[in-house]
Amino acid sequence: MFEIITSSLVLLGYAAYDYKKRRFSSPEDRYMVLYGRDEWASNDMDMYIRFREEDDAHIKAVWCKRVEDELKKPDSLLHETAVFHDKKISYARNLCTLADLLSPRQGIYFDISQKGIIHIIWNHMQLDGVGLWYAIRTLFDENPPLIPYRDVKPPPPVLPEILSLPKVAGQAMKRGVLYKAVSDTLHTGHAIWDATEIRKLKEDLQAPFNLLTSAIVAYRIFARHPKVEKLNVGLTVFFPFLKARNRYGVLIVRVKRGSIAEIVAHLQKKIPKPLVMWGNTAAQAYAMERVPESMFLQLMKYYRKQIDVLISNVPVGSNPISIGENSVGVFCHTRGLSLPYYFLLMGTRNDIHCSYSTLFPQDDDFFHHPNLDEV
Repeated sequence: MFEIITSSLVLLGYAAYDYKKRRFSSPEDRYMVLYGRDEWASNDMDMYIRFREEDDAHIKAVWCKRVEDELKKPDSLLHETAVFHDKKISYARNLCTLADLLSPRQGIYFDISQKGIIHIIWNHMQLDGVGLWYAIRTLFDENPPLIPYRDVKPPPPVLPEILSLPKVAGQAMKRGVLYKAVSDTLHTGHAIWDATEIRKLKEDLQAPFNLLTSAIVAYRIFARHPKVEKLNVGLTVFFPFLKARNRYGVLIVRVKRGSIAEIVAHLQKKIPKPLVMWGNTAAQAYAMERVPESMFLQLMKYYRKQIDVLISNVPVGSNPISIGENSVGVFCHTRGLSLPYYFLLMGTRNDIHCSYSTLFPQDDDFFHHPNLDEV
């Protein structure tokens, strides 16, 4: 009996240690490394800063000067590059120069050769979109936060995971409806939406801004696919307390075809409380960290096929995005895509800078306007 009790206590102790060690890890980090460790560029992402060609010389001069100023900080992420060790990846910050950042490298770099564009290339193994924005935001004109930044305390242990178990079980059975019809060709596009009418509608519907913009996106996809009655919408949620390079989770909500107002109401009804939202991510992350590599990749493919459209909302700042007091547009696209649609909505008080990547061909006017007259 004593041996049984001792063995049980040892197992419980190991389980507690393992849970504590892994609960703030990210399966996205593991996925990015396994997917791209044999070829760094396979996880590259493209951010394009677009502006008038007549402003090219001025904007790029300001940009390069600010890059040089940023490089004076030894802890800047711009210094960081990846180092490979027998299929394992580590990161080192060796001081670099502006010239280093204007050529391809295994870290953030820029291509300024095309007029009217600053092309930023970054790798998802190194950092997520929020991390990139933190790394380069000093290169833009000062812009007060649109939403005040607050420290977020790590959630309590165990309780969130227990509360989320019913949702985790239900989510595991969800399957997307669009992935069977996708093509092998990636299509991208971008637009800038005037936020004035969207904010007015936000007040009319009493809805969070990010859920309203997500509903607008879902509405446009329903219009693009008239035979589809339900969509699995994935909403990225940023968790600042994660000890990871990709500090986000994905909340999946199944929505029915309807007006923008009806989709907003559906999203509001389905979004769980923050504790359950985190528990849902943590439970799945812990399970994914425990499986071997071969099973892990298969499970990640399974989860990717649960999502019809993935939407990221990023509040950028209160003022229009600018460099050297000249307005610019900021858009981001993937080079590869493992789900039917991905949208990035970067918001200011005046505009939303919208980007999409999809495995479906689109008409030229797709996504160019929010179509609020169809509420």
